[in-house]
Amino acid sequence: MNTSKLRGWLLQLPKPTVLRVTVDGDVDEVKLGKSWQKTAETIAAMQPELVQAFDGDNKLLRALRLDDVDARRSDAAELPLVIAQDPHAAMLTHFANLLHRAYEHSTELAFGKMVELVERMNDRSDGIEQRLERSEARARRLQDDAIEDAYAHAEELVANAASQEGEQGTLESMLVNSFMAGQRSAGGKPNGKPANGAAAANGASNGGKS
Repeated sequence: MNTSKLRGWLLQLPKPTVLRVTVDGDVDEVKLGKSWQKTAETIAAMQPELVQAFDGDNKLLRALRLDDVDARRSDAAELPLVIAQDPHAAMLTHFANLLHRAYEHSTELAFGKMVELVERMNDRSDGIEQRLERSEARARRLQDDAIEDAYAHAEELVANAASQEGEQGTLESMLVNSFMAGQRSAGGKPNGKPANGAAAANGASNGGKS
């Protein structure tokens, strides 16, 4: 069986998780790689009699026999007896068979290379998308950190302003209290002079002595 047909069989849905091949009665497990084309080439090179595809739960998805006639590369067409007896017709038919085999091999090889190129392009695109997702996640984290820092700085400024207002209010109340206490000790007038009653009492006492 050619690798292109085997690759198409492997890519059928659902895609397998585990592949087991039977070679001369021995069962081997083939590791799945990133390239289905390489996997198909590996299986074809082993020349197995049977290929089995299993899913993640070890359930058989499908099986393919490679030792029957349908699985082989197309054989040369049988010549009718009339043509086989003619050497010129046999020579022309043999040349046509060789040309057919050459085209078949080149087409299979070109298709395999094209598939490999597409798979590499897909892997490169996946890598670019993963790097882009990581860059976006890193940018979002940096933005979130900057926002959190800005909020923390704003809260710190508000707390500092509140503490300064509290200290200013305490200082003003202390000044007012000390001023009022001084006024009470001075006799009730703001300039510190005695009240009228106190002056009259002092005058009467001086007049009595004279």
